[in-house]
This record gives sequence, structure tokens and C-alpha cells, in this order.
Amino acid sequence: MNELYFALQEDLDRICSKFKNPKVTLVVRAPDLSDGDVVIGNDDLDASIAAIERLKSRDPQFKPT
Repeated sequence: MNELYFALQEDLDRICSKFKNPKVTLVVRAPDLSDGDVVIGNDDLDASIAAIERLKSRDPQFKPT
């Protein structure tokens, strides 16, 4: 699993380089992984959850494709 986190960290670093002082949380829902889902980032998890809740309440409603 550590290899996955290191590989994802490189991707997150590239995303962060496109913003000024970003807070990023990547959630990968992976039911096929033995230890479940993956959450990695540089933000507080409660702050990330609050941002998702705000996104859910916006109009038009967030609908991932």
C-alpha cells in the first residue's frame, strides 16, 4: 500500500502545482482493495467533508458522470 500512496502523492503534487495554497483530498472508493478505500491529501478530513457537503447543497446539484 505504501507504493500506492507514494505514486498518488506525485499526482497530488502535480495538481497542487496548479493552485496557490491548495488543500487537496483524494478519496478513492475501492471495494476491491483488501483494506478498503483510500484517502490521501494535505487537508483536514473534517474540512474536506464540509466542502463536500457544501458542494452537495449547491444548485444545480453536483452530478458526477
